[in-house]
Formats: sequence, structure tokens, C-alpha cells
Amino acid sequence: MVNRARAVVLLVEDDEPLREALSEALRNEGYRVASVADGRLALRWLGEHARPALILLDLWMPNGDGWQLRQELRSHDHLRDIPVVVMTAVPQQSAVVLGVRAVLEKPVTLPHLLETVERHFAL
Repeated sequence: MVNRARAVVLLVEDDEPLREALSEALRNEGYRVASVADGRLALRWLGEHARPALILLDLWMPNGDGWQLRQELRSHDHLRDIPVVVMTAVPQQSAVVLGVRAVLEKPVTLPHLLETVERHFAL
């Protein structure tokens, strides 16, 4: 089991108030959180930091959406197997199609988010 206080959850979300609220909630549960506003910034973060234990990913963002980031992650051997949980307002998205661990429908409830993060944290 990965230590929450050491490993990082990378939160990729363009909605700043939501990003801040989710970051705070995860920190209150003992997780270390890095947050960025889009896929392009996430790739930069991944290139400059140690591998995260989990990526929480919004799909629809300007400047590098979640779809593009998923493709990038899949194309790099050292990033391919990072657990990814997608957050989306489009409920028909499939975890199988996206190649992710889970899909959370927005608006995300805090209990569901925390349960999902706990279940998929550094599997």
C-alpha cells in the first residue's frame, strides 16, 4: 500500500473553484495533491516531478484536454500504467474505452470521490 503522505495525486481540472475544493478535500484526508489546469500543464508537471500515485482527470478542458493527455500517457512506457480516474459531465463515458480505472460523473460527490481515490490509489 502506498503511503498517502508521500505519494501524490495529480488533479487535472480547468475549473479553478472545483480544483481548489477537490484539492482541499483530498489534503484533509491526508493525500498530497498537485493540481494543474489542463493537459498541457499536466505533461509539464509529469516531466518535472516524481511519478504520481494517481491522476484525477477532467476530460473537457482548453489547452490540452483529458483525451489528449490520455493518449500521451499511453504513448510513454513510464507513464502508461499510472492509475487514472476520469471526472466528466458526460455520463456515457466508459472506463474501458478510455483505458482508465474509473469514471466519476460530475457533479462529483465528496464521499464517492474519496472512496474511488482510496480504491485506486497506486494500484
